[in-house]
Amino acid sequence: MPITTSSDEALALFIEARHLWECREQEKANALLEEALEIDPDFALAYMYYRIPSSFIKAKQLIHNVTQGEKLFIKAGLAYVDGDFSTCGHLYDSLVQLYPKDQHCWLSAGNINRNLDLVKAEQCYRKAIDIDPLHSGAHRRLGVLLQGMGRFDEADQAFQEYLELEPELGNSALVYSHLLLKQGRIQEGIKFYRNVLHQDPSSITAYVRLTWLHMYQDDFEDAMYYCQKIQEHSQNQEQAEWAISMAANIHFILGNGQKTMEIIDAAIHQAELEKNKSTLHHFIHQKGWILMGMNQNSDAILMFMDGLNLLSDSLDRDQDLQTIQFRYHGALSIAYAKMGSDSRAEHHLVKARSLYSSVEKSWTNLDFKRVYESANAFYRGDYGRAISEASIRSSNECVLCQYYQAKSYEAIGQFDKALEYYQMAYYSYYPDYTGLVFNACQEKLEEFGAF
Repeated sequence: MPITTSSDEALALFIEARHLWECREQEKANALLEEALEIDPDFALAYMYYRIPSSFIKAKQLIHNVTQGEKLFIKAGLAYVDGDFSTCGHLYDSLVQLYPKDQHCWLSAGNINRNLDLVKAEQCYRKAIDIDPLHSGAHRRLGVLLQGMGRFDEADQAFQEYLELEPELGNSALVYSHLLLKQGRIQEGIKFYRNVLHQDPSSITAYVRLTWLHMYQDDFEDAMYYCQKIQEHSQNQEQAEWAISMAANIHFILGNGQKTMEIIDAAIHQAELEKNKSTLHHFIHQKGWILMGMNQNSDAILMFMDGLNLLSDSLDRDQDLQTIQFRYHGALSIAYAKMGSDSRAEHHLVKARSLYSSVEKSWTNLDFKRVYESANAFYRGDYGRAISEASIRSSNECVLCQYYQAKSYEAIGQFDKALEYYQMAYYSYYPDYTGLVFNACQEKLEEFGAF
């Protein structure tokens, strides 16, 4: 596909940034895209890959200055951001028909089909690899897809191809841990990530993975050791938040509610002192979820309402106001549903749905919407709806969706499916929420004789 830019230097920067983006190295990609856009401020495709709301607006403004293929790519990306996956898929179909030998177009078509048609997504990724066997991003995404489909041996092969092609990228180690966990290869995983640390003692990815791998061995002392290492080596605010969230989750799992709250309250206090609004709302939101995990639903409601009342028109990171409001109202809907207050739950769920129509359709926001819909259906006793809502395709494995699927399958007596999803939830980790379901899933797996 031809790429429209006034500068060969900007084009070279974009090509390297696109490679990093396809390997899920967004931060590194953005650094190069910023350089490219400084050289050529009218570089429409670079704005699309930069992937923030303002860059999408800029790409849309420049769409009349680019080739037909780029127009299709930009329109597809904008449809995706709007949550119109069907239109996005049709546009990518047109794009690969126009450029059937462009591996980058096939990879993008594969990405959207993970929400539409898993068989077609696999075909798209394999087509990209057929065109360019060294296309590391396609190997990576194929591995993630196959892993989610339970085809672990094939996923392992795809990941090995990726790791061989991209041994230096920080994300290379990231892709392998879920597969090792799902196959019960915990010792192998620990050995793998210790080797990563031997090569790069500052690897945040390795410290995060080692924290959770040791948790699955009930080795919480070593888990906390590696969690502290995340804090020591964190390179940005998000990584520092991971360390705090994970430490809180470990204490939650150990049943130490007081220590859990001390950690979160200290983080909230520090964010207030630093006037760091994004971090403040991150930990207010997490504290509300922890309170729900402790069945202190009234306190959780007060926490989420406090967060809403503290919102202002500006945030420190690129998170728009409506996204934070969407997450507070969604969480409130679950807290009220757990208390049996259906009318209030419905009020906040409707509000969250309305806000979702205006926020960026990121994987994270889609996962949150799935959780809100599934949890509300579960607490209303509509287990079929809960399963259906949680099953809507997303890029990531959503631990809370898997948990509500498991509970719903158990409620209708489909114990084999319940076991499957309890296992998935147990081995799916996310710094903010894994602790909330870890013990419950472990108890269920013991009850079902899985351990």
